[in-house]
Amino acid sequence: MRPKYLKMTAFGPYGGEQIIDFGLLQEANMFLIHGPTGGGKTTLLDAMCYGLYGETNGGERSGESMRSKFAEPEVITEIEFIFSLRGREYKMIRRPQYDRDSKRGSGKVKVNSEVELYKLEEGEWILLSSKYNEVSEHIQTLLHFNVEQFRQVIMIAQNKFRELLTVSSKERQAILQDIFETGIYQKVEKRLERMQSAFKEQVKEKQLIYENWMNNIEPLEEEELKAYIATKFLNNAPQVAELLERQCKIKQERLKVLEEETEALSIRLKAYQQKLSELTQKYNQSIEYATIRKEWDNLNEQLPYYEESRIKIEKAEKAILLLPLGERVEELREEIKNQLESIEQTLLVQKQMEIKQEILKKEEERVKEFPKQIEKLKKEEGILESYLPKVEQLFLYKEKEKKLEQEVDKDEMDLKALLAHLEQLKKEWEEEEVRLKSKGELQRKLSESLLEQKEIERVLERKVLIAKKKQERNQLLKTYQERKKAIEEKMVYFNERLAYYNHLFEKFMLNQAGELAQNLRDNTPCPVCGSYNHPHKASLVASRITKETLEVEEKNNKKLESEMNKEREALAAVVEQGKGLKEVIEEYEKEIKGQEAFEWIHKEKLDKTIEDLKKQMAELDALEQTHQVKRERQKDQEYQKEKRNQRLEEKRLQLTQVKTHIEAIKAEIPEALTQGGNLDVKLEQIKKQVIQLETQHKEVMASLETLLREQGQNKAVQLEKIKRMEGLKIQLSEKEESFKQALEVNGLFSQEEYKRCKALIPEKEELKIALEAYKERKTLIEAQMKELETKVKNFKKEDLEAAELQQQALIKRNSELAAEAQMHTHYCITHLKIKEEVLKLYETNNTLIKKKEIIDRISLIAKGKNKKGLSFERYIQSSIFEEVLKSANKKLKPMTQNRYELYRTDDLQRANAQAGLDIGIIDYYSQQTRPVTTLSGGESFMAALALALGLAEVIERLAGATPLEAMFIDEGFGSLDEEALDQAIKTLLSIQDTGRLIGIISHVKELKEQIPIRLEITSGTTGSRAQFCL
Repeated sequence: MRPKYLKMTAFGPYGGEQIIDFGLLQEANMFLIHGPTGGGKTTLLDAMCYGLYGETNGGERSGESMRSKFAEPEVITEIEFIFSLRGREYKMIRRPQYDRDSKRGSGKVKVNSEVELYKLEEGEWILLSSKYNEVSEHIQTLLHFNVEQFRQVIMIAQNKFRELLTVSSKERQAILQDIFETGIYQKVEKRLERMQSAFKEQVKEKQLIYENWMNNIEPLEEEELKAYIATKFLNNAPQVAELLERQCKIKQERLKVLEEETEALSIRLKAYQQKLSELTQKYNQSIEYATIRKEWDNLNEQLPYYEESRIKIEKAEKAILLLPLGERVEELREEIKNQLESIEQTLLVQKQMEIKQEILKKEEERVKEFPKQIEKLKKEEGILESYLPKVEQLFLYKEKEKKLEQEVDKDEMDLKALLAHLEQLKKEWEEEEVRLKSKGELQRKLSESLLEQKEIERVLERKVLIAKKKQERNQLLKTYQERKKAIEEKMVYFNERLAYYNHLFEKFMLNQAGELAQNLRDNTPCPVCGSYNHPHKASLVASRITKETLEVEEKNNKKLESEMNKEREALAAVVEQGKGLKEVIEEYEKEIKGQEAFEWIHKEKLDKTIEDLKKQMAELDALEQTHQVKRERQKDQEYQKEKRNQRLEEKRLQLTQVKTHIEAIKAEIPEALTQGGNLDVKLEQIKKQVIQLETQHKEVMASLETLLREQGQNKAVQLEKIKRMEGLKIQLSEKEESFKQALEVNGLFSQEEYKRCKALIPEKEELKIALEAYKERKTLIEAQMKELETKVKNFKKEDLEAAELQQQALIKRNSELAAEAQMHTHYCITHLKIKEEVLKLYETNNTLIKKKEIIDRISLIAKGKNKKGLSFERYIQSSIFEEVLKSANKKLKPMTQNRYELYRTDDLQRANAQAGLDIGIIDYYSQQTRPVTTLSGGESFMAALALALGLAEVIERLAGATPLEAMFIDEGFGSLDEEALDQAIKTLLSIQDTGRLIGIISHVKELKEQIPIRLEITSGTTGSRAQFCL
């Protein structure tokens, strides 16, 4: 990571916008950050660290507290940081949460925090994310550092040099793992453990499968085989196979005897089957004859019903001929009925119109007086309209009077409030003077509390992590038990499926034997037993099992077996994860040993104290800025008081003049018309009365005219309907006479008889079809009866029953022979299959055991069970760390006059595969080794500087995951003597050619003389400014 551009707005001591363009350095790779104490040198590092991680570099100040005291209220606090990494450029924009003064009245408004991460693509900034969690994940992925590791390796904060030297072996492991991506070697360890567990489970599984096969063996009278079945030891598989083969040979000899007896029985059974077939055919024909005879009798019984149907068909056909004339008569009758109802309705309407006409004539007499009333109302309206201008003028004066009275009242109240406020300002100013004197003591208390808070937070954080890890471990134990139980249940299910497969296999083999037996010929060898005689041929089983079914079942079993292996690997991974959690818990408990008494209640009390102190400090800071402003505000309000007094007198004079005008207008207009718009109301009432009278006069005259017109139309319609009805009556008389004559011609002598015949028309076709079907069926049955009478002549049922009894006796004996043969065949097929399977398991198991022994040895070595006691990943990290220390010592020895050298310790006593990353120091003056924690402040600074530079060189040489293209050092040089300082400067100057950017914050005069390029910080009344001096 190399910084390219930094913009700070209202951040720390920088009140406005401050831009640091690192591109101005061009080829220069080292610069000094110089300026007065408190000017904002460390703030530059805080800004870059806060831009990336949302935390300041020292970790002691929050983003909210970095809001500049010099900033204007409307200026937003913001960090914009552009950096390059692996040839690409990224931009971070981060705004902290803080409180600002409200723009509307008093009080505070909370400004929410925001974050944005961009990537430069083809000259345009593309937004990657604006969500806090996603941005944090992106930064962690890009830099491979968390904020603590970043402070230890990239930006070494003031008074933090010893941390790089003295961090725990576990924390140093995390740094090396992230930088050099050594996690892959840890994955190899885990993979070996899973393979070890998998081989163990496979061997166990082979034993279980062998036991399952052994449970399917029928030992008969073989005592030796019974002993092997009882022990079920897989190494005895060859002996078991030999005994099974011997048992099968005995069964095959018995099969040859059964085959000869079955052949003789088959000849007799064939003769009886031929005779029984002929008798059965005649018996079936006799049953068929009885059934047909019964149906012939039923048809004769139905004859009267079908004769009646024939008569109904003839009547329906007569009614069809008369149907058009009959329907016309009915239509005419219905039409006459409708016409009579319409005429009655017309007469009713005529009566209603006559009643309405009488009412309208009375209304006409009433509205004749309306024109005179309208004329009188219009004269009164003209008089009232002449008052309108004066009433309007009176209203305007009253409004002005009311407004002036309100303004006078308000000005008097404002003046009174202003006087009270002036008194309050004076009192507040005097109280603020007293409060500002306590600011120094508050600052001291806040610093002490913050140091105590950090220590308690560290302990409590570890306690929370311990509780969380224990909870995770308990959950893992529960997961382990659940998965173990599930695997055991699956194993039971697998054994059931395997037994089912064996059952299917047996059926398949029996079916195969049956199919082969169908093609067996005498004097040809049997493919199963090898015999040339076949008295007991295998028969096909009822439920046929295909080879495809068997293959599907075998595939499912293999899939189930594979799933169990995967679950066993997952179970092994859970076990290893549990071990890792246990080690982490022990490490954390060791770190807080002796400090267990700290509880959250201590932190809560201290947090409350710090919050109160910060609040008081913030209040004093704000008070300090506004204290002098209050004095100026007091003077301004004195001036406002005089100005408001003058304005109040002017308004009182205007109010007196307006009241005089109002009294003059009231004398000219009747008092009742000057109140609340009474004149407008009176005028509106008169206008409404005029409109109402005119409307009623027009409506009455129009209604009378309309009614007379409707009466004439209704009378004409009534005459037309009467004429139409007379014509319909004449037509009906003619049609009724014609219909009566047609009935007589067709043999129907009344309309009632016609209606009965008409009702038969819908079922005529159905009756006709049923009659034809009846005739056809009767003819067919008669022919079948004659044919069957000849065939069943001389048949006796007793002959059939005797033949059936004899055949059953022969079949029973044949079944007994076949069952015994099948039993022996099944035994041979099943046990020969078991023989093959146990031998196959024996060979597979031997191969697995050899592989398992190899993996066991490799896994133990990878987990640290070796002379060095190092795990695979820790061994790789130790090798890399050795290179880092060698490179660091090249820098450290010149700086310490060859007195000190760093070395890696091998603490084999720990015996937990986590040794190899601790640091010791060789003191060549005393010829002794000692811990790095014994170094003085200046010595620690030189050792930490050398270690950071060595780490950067090894990363560049090994092409690590995170190239260290920049390093920032905050102070530390002041603790060196003149000679050590000179050597440290020479070391830093010597690495400029590597292209790595190094920024140094220091007050040391020698550094300013030897590093010509500086970032100069200056302080002022409006805040600090920063500028490169090239």
